[in-house]
Amino acid sequence: MDKIALLFPGQGSQYVGMGQALCEAHPIAARTFEEASDALGLNLQTLCFAGDVQELTKTEHAQPAILTASVAAFRVYSQEMDIEPKWVAGHSLGEFTALTCAGAIQFADAVRLVYRRGQFMQAATPQGVGAMSAIFGLNVQLVEEICREHSRDDAIVVVANHNSADQIVISGHAHAVRQVEEACKQHGSTSVVSLKVSAPFHSPLMVQAAEQLNEELKRYTYCDPKWPVISNVTAQPYVHADQLVDLLTAQTTSPVRWQATMDYLVKQGANTVIELGPKSVLTNLAKKYPLRAFAFDKQGEIERYQQELQDAKTRNQAAIAQFVDSCIAIAVCTKNRGLDEEAYQQGVIMPYQALQQLRQQLEQGEKEGGYGDVREAFSLLRLILQTKKAPEAEQAMRFEQLTSKPDLQQRFPEISNVWQAS
Repeated sequence: MDKIALLFPGQGSQYVGMGQALCEAHPIAARTFEEASDALGLNLQTLCFAGDVQELTKTEHAQPAILTASVAAFRVYSQEMDIEPKWVAGHSLGEFTALTCAGAIQFADAVRLVYRRGQFMQAATPQGVGAMSAIFGLNVQLVEEICREHSRDDAIVVVANHNSADQIVISGHAHAVRQVEEACKQHGSTSVVSLKVSAPFHSPLMVQAAEQLNEELKRYTYCDPKWPVISNVTAQPYVHADQLVDLLTAQTTSPVRWQATMDYLVKQGANTVIELGPKSVLTNLAKKYPLRAFAFDKQGEIERYQQELQDAKTRNQAAIAQFVDSCIAIAVCTKNRGLDEEAYQQGVIMPYQALQQLRQQLEQGEKEGGYGDVREAFSLLRLILQTKKAPEAEQAMRFEQLTSKPDLQQRFPEISNVWQAS
């Protein structure tokens, strides 16, 4: 069974045309853009679908635009896929989106919040004073050391994003960032990429923005998230709504711990991630892990995932149908040691008929082919064996016979507990 984490991208993923195809195909996506436009008094459809790329890239525009495109994708996903995630996480701005989709922040409030967040961040440093760069091929400890060596009161540079083991983003005063870029090249960095951003995010230069955002955050009401939302600051889930103000404030100046976030998800058992929003930056980072990764914005990716789900459903139905066949065979061949005819009718005939009905439903696709069907089949068989007064040793042997198939164990690891649960 898939254990899904939904991922939401941050600033930098915007592009002219984002969300347009989704809105044309799904009314719920179009309504999402309309809600956001009404909340801001700004036509986000025009900005995103046919606007000037320079206008869209402005921090105060990019943040609500990306959040809206991501929420629209989430709503379409929820409507079309109807599969709830186990966790949600977002990169920087994407954390606001994750909290919104998890029900912790009202959508209209989130749009207004990130618009103001963008204004605060942009105003915190004059244009051209700050810069950000991605460093590839060096570990975070070395990059942090190089940053410390080149930082002074008037030339601050720090690690802003721990994106992966070999992708680190630095942020700070532009001239200090350039010095660290050169030093990283000398230390063997495989690539250095200057990012097209308008401010040095997640650095001490954002202190003023953090203070202003803190006051803005206090104006709103929040709810406990529906699913675990992973914080960029702690790389752990939010527990209560009262954490939002402090953690979202701290996130403004703290590094984004994305690598630790992905490590947490994998450790918790996530096996599938779906990126909801423009581009596929987080999907590409996820491919470094033992995960199946899909980008909702990428042509054909969701169709591919839907086909995989259908194929898995078909295989599960076939596997469980074979399991039910085995249950039916055991029910027939087990010797009856009971003498009570009424008990036999209730405890053998009726559950046997129920097994046959379950088998037919699986064959006709009326049953999903999930672990609940396995438990149902086994419970019916257990009742038949008990009514026939089969010895416990024989029942245990039959259980082992049923559950020893590697294919079934791989599909349903919980099956080892079905004996105790029945």
